[in-house]
Amino acid sequence: MLSDYNVLSIDCDWITTLKNQREFLPFIIPILNQNKKIIFEIDHHNINKYFNLKFEFCNLYNIDHHHDAGYQPEKNWLHEGNWLYHLVKIFPQKINYTWVCNSDSDPIRDEYHWDIFRDNIKNFKFDYHLNIINKNKFDIIFICCSPLYNNQLGITTYKILESIYGT
Repeated sequence: MLSDYNVLSIDCDWITTLKNQREFLPFIIPILNQNKKIIFEIDHHNINKYFNLKFEFCNLYNIDHHHDAGYQPEKNWLHEGNWLYHLVKIFPQKINYTWVCNSDSDPIRDEYHWDIFRDNIKNFKFDYHLNIINKNKFDIIFICCSPLYNNQLGITTYKILESIYGT
């Protein structure tokens, strides 16, 4: 019998203010301390290579300033703005997606992006609060920097976490 695959994805571009950082670090450090498989990558779309075909459902929590469901839909190749689109196309109706965004994140507004969610994601939630992530154990925790879409505070947060938990 296949089991669930639990993934926490953290794009440090979510850290847009000192308030975000003060909330984020005390929240995430205990979670990181309880998990062994922590992956650091510069670009967010590299997360897709850490998904395998052997799960019944994936519970994907994404702390991110962007939804990544398909920015620039005219670009079909895998990139930072559409990694989630590619993932749900490979695993239709197998992903429970929770997006922790900022109050000033660009929401999904157009029908094209809503169709991606409606047609391909099993369940999805959007929230502005980290505490919607009520799990402490994950199969993998993926942390990325996204330097093209980040500010100095987010990049610094990435470097802090990488220096503590990176290999």
